[in-house]
Amino acid sequence: MSRILWPSARPGARSAAEESAPLVAALLRIAAAPGIEEALRLILSCAFELVAADEGSVMLLGPDGNLRIAASEGIPADIVASTRVALGEAVSGRVAASGTPRVLDGRPWERSFDSYVEPGRSVSSAISIPLRTAGQTVGVLNLNLTSGRRRFDGADVRLASVFAEQAAAVIHKAQLLESAARREEGLRALVATGRSLAGAL
Repeated sequence: MSRILWPSARPGARSAAEESAPLVAALLRIAAAPGIEEALRLILSCAFELVAADEGSVMLLGPDGNLRIAASEGIPADIVASTRVALGEAVSGRVAASGTPRVLDGRPWERSFDSYVEPGRSVSSAISIPLRTAGQTVGVLNLNLTSGRRRFDGADVRLASVFAEQAAAVIHKAQLLESAARREEGLRALVATGRSLAGAL
């Protein structure tokens, strides 16, 4: 089964100040993103830098209750296009439903790992982090290691979790702004149609 892994001391671990500097820099970058697509791209890029991941994805929760891949790096295009995960299903769906991060490292007893990694892909360790803000789940951040012997540990989970919480707030704000812009555009179109009809009378 997958593990819930929390921080523990490790040799050579960075101090809180050393960890917070790149985290703050990353958050400033995503907060300045001009739109949701750029924000998602930056969230993934910054997450890679923070925990030295090799590949990953940002999955967003849609109105139908399914998670879809909204941004990715290193994930095959066919998987990106076809992935739909319901809340409570598979690893990402369970993480989104529970609000609890998961660490998977492919050990023999870890059945969740087999459902997380598609056949033919090489992933040695993975973390799946909920994207939650104000008690609301907006998606899941998935990060993978595909080379070397390093595995994600508690320090990686802690750092990625703090980052994900702030990233979720950025995503939620961008979604609200995007929704407001669509409503405004719809109202303008409705007004324009009304004026055209009035002019034709």
